[in-house]
Amino acid sequence: MRFWLIVAGTFAVTTAVLVFVGAPSPYLFAGVLAGGLCALSVRSPRKMPDTFRGVTLGIIGVQAGSMIDSSVVATLAAHPIVTLGSAMATLAVTLVFGQLLRISPHVRGSTATFASIAGGASGLTAMARELKADEATVVSVQYLRVLVVVLSVPVIAPLLGGGGTGSGITAGHDGYWSGLPFTVVSLLAGLALARVLTFTASKLMLPMLVALALTLLDVFPSHDVPVPILATGFASIGLMVGLDLTRDVLRKIATIMPLALVSLLLSLAACAGIGALMAHALGVSVFTGYLATTPGGLPAVTAFALEAGTDVGLIVTCQVLRLFLALAMGVAMAAYIKRRGSGPGSAN
Repeated sequence: MRFWLIVAGTFAVTTAVLVFVGAPSPYLFAGVLAGGLCALSVRSPRKMPDTFRGVTLGIIGVQAGSMIDSSVVATLAAHPIVTLGSAMATLAVTLVFGQLLRISPHVRGSTATFASIAGGASGLTAMARELKADEATVVSVQYLRVLVVVLSVPVIAPLLGGGGTGSGITAGHDGYWSGLPFTVVSLLAGLALARVLTFTASKLMLPMLVALALTLLDVFPSHDVPVPILATGFASIGLMVGLDLTRDVLRKIATIMPLALVSLLLSLAACAGIGALMAHALGVSVFTGYLATTPGGLPAVTAFALEAGTDVGLIVTCQVLRLFLALAMGVAMAAYIKRRGSGPGSAN
């Protein structure tokens, strides 16, 4: 209990500071910082309980599913080849450049694969744990990408004609609790299904699919996940990441950091090129194309798009589409690795 009280206090202080300075996605990064500081400062850090982890994945899944409304579907239908092609190309280049991690003798093939898939970091991390891949490496590379994306967008935005930044959570919500019935039904139904259909990352995918169905069918008047619940989900994801960053883990990550940074920078450059091509094909701004194909940081990217007044529907369509494809790719690769018998002693 003492440890969790320290975590809560550190998180509260860190959140207050990040909100005060106007940092993007403050709850997510406050969780990372608070969890990391606590994990590094105590002798026996704790992990996030599995039950709470499952609920957190469900919240993130509901949020992702709620973002696919009729306008997003219309955007996808109007430009299917360009939107689908850009999402697949983004995944492909990040996966290819991510294989540079395999140069390190400390990284197996399955670890490099899950670390390099752009999108759905929380779900991919859960899959990595189930497949005995190096979860710490997957977590670190995935969220290093998110960190670089979030920090780089405010710098690149003025160069591409973009505007300011946002918090990543309150924009686009019509109230704190108007979407509570939708959120509760989606979350409970999705997690209940996950107890029956126990496949890899089911606690994220099934709430996402339930939320998607309810959103498209327009069952509830509001499909906004309440801000406090969404903040809790982002904070918990951050804490899960931060609590994994123990001293032993950081020493291990340090051995692959140069390769991870090279892989990440090459991926970002390639995705920016894909975004420029997409922007040219659709006749939209280069900044819109850049945000639509940025490999990670969906909440912050969405906030940037809302603040800049760009084509939010197109950006969210491409980002969420890539999220679905990334998770589907992860599930397919997980099944493939399991069939090959990949385990702790595998050389893959």
